[in-house]
Amino acid sequence: ETDNIAFQLAAHGYLGEDLRQATLAIEDGNNAPINVISAERQRNQGIIFVRFTFLVLLATMIGSWSSIFYYQRSGFYFERKFPDCGGKENFKLAVEHFCDDKCHGGPLNSVGCKFEDGDCTAFNKEYPSCRGAGLVRLTNVE
Repeated sequence: ETDNIAFQLAAHGYLGEDLRQATLAIEDGNNAPINVISAERQRNQGIIFVRFTFLVLLATMIGSWSSIFYYQRSGFYFERKFPDCGGKENFKLAVEHFCDDKCHGGPLNSVGCKFEDGDCTAFNKEYPSCRGAGLVRLTNVE
């Protein structure tokens, strides 16, 4: 099945003009033997193409991953998701405490930080009157 599909793709010219001409020659009954040297040259060109394509895909993948890694480690994504959370000074604290299912309080338990990205919503519902300026230093409230 797969070889028939590949043959039809080649016959319609999707795999290049050389392969289309070869399939037309086979369909016409002109089955002249293929020159061994040209077949080896085509095989080598195919190997070079496959290796080049692999290297381009690998470089693209590594480049994309490294840019994502850099922006994540620098706090760029944190600042975009939480623009009113204090920026870089709260980034290291957020790396330690965000999404660990514990409310650590402090500067991350604010509207700008989305209540420690959801970890402090239960604490804020349980103690709605717990407000004040000195509570910024309050940590590990659960």
